[in-house]
Amino acid sequence: MDGPSDIDSPAPPVPGERPDPFVPVLLAWLVPGAGHLKIGRLWPGVFIFAAILPLYAGGMVLAGFENVSWVRHNIYFWAVHIFGGLLTGVAAFFTQHVVVTERLPHQSTGELFTATACLLNVIAISDVWSRCSRGDPEERAAKRAAAAAAEAAREAEMTGPGEVTSG
Repeated sequence: MDGPSDIDSPAPPVPGERPDPFVPVLLAWLVPGAGHLKIGRLWPGVFIFAAILPLYAGGMVLAGFENVSWVRHNIYFWAVHIFGGLLTGVAAFFTQHVVVTERLPHQSTGELFTATACLLNVIAISDVWSRCSRGDPEERAAKRAAAAAAEAAREAEMTGPGEVTSG
């Protein structure tokens, strides 16, 4: 391999063509970053996964692996952790038999870390949804800039050299 360009990534969608959001959004919910991979955004997908997973895992460690439970924290679980997708499912399954003997000194921080990771995943899911339904914002900005440049060129041609337009 010569460099990052050799990495096989999903083909980006054809400009102007928008994918159906159902599968990318479902993947984004299940595994942080997977929705971005599905729509051809390799590095944002990798970044999202690399940002959310350690935050979630670190929160689990700080909370003594007892903070993701629909039995011990039912409101907190359904209000926040459900947005973690498979992370939450796997964590809840493997920690369901954890016995709480004492409250750890950093438990609240751990709960906050896992909740923040799940809420960051909501933002990532929203980004995938937006890119599928409205198109890529970078492409839209480039189109607007090209249209503005073309308009400025037309105005320059119409006014001629040295003339000043009002406006």
